[in-house]
Amino acid sequence: PMRTSELISIKKTDITDTDNGMVLEINRAKSESTYAVPIQTTFNVGEDVANLIREYLTLQNENTLTTYKTEEEKSYLFPYYLYSENKSTDIGRKISNSRRKDITKYISVGAINELLKDFYTKIINPQYNLTLVELSIMDTRHLAICGLKMQGFSPLTIARLAGHSKLTSQNHYLNHIEVFNEAATNVLAE
Repeated sequence: PMRTSELISIKKTDITDTDNGMVLEINRAKSESTYAVPIQTTFNVGEDVANLIREYLTLQNENTLTTYKTEEEKSYLFPYYLYSENKSTDIGRKISNSRRKDITKYISVGAINELLKDFYTKIINPQYNLTLVELSIMDTRHLAICGLKMQGFSPLTIARLAGHSKLTSQNHYLNHIEVFNEAATNVLAE
């Protein structure tokens, strides 16, 4: 369960295809402290996700209409140009007026949330005739941490995977488990 800032700042060089599969190196957003839990930064990527990443990179490389503003921008998995060239000017203005100094390098958290909202309103709702509770990109981290806890993973393992330097950092995420249990109970009752 990575932080959104860790996801959007992944560089293509952080992904390695090896004989044993794909490996992802995450540059953790929060630094370790002297009493830190040893944080995991290298992850094996499952074959299904690895194939999606390979396909995405191929499509990105085939996009010959793209003009990168800098070579550094080209190095990111989610470069800003992909978002800015494919969104309306209103959203582009909102994002470009933000205080982010690295705006032209990689996509912002706000932009990711706008894309996710578009996914709900343009794909899920009309094409599948579903109206769901919309999650933000940050909700996925909470869901992953709660899911690990409900599957019985130890607090130490959860902390290492989530990039927490202290075991107590995960406690506020775990407060959501009661909400999940209530939701599951309501689904079963219906």
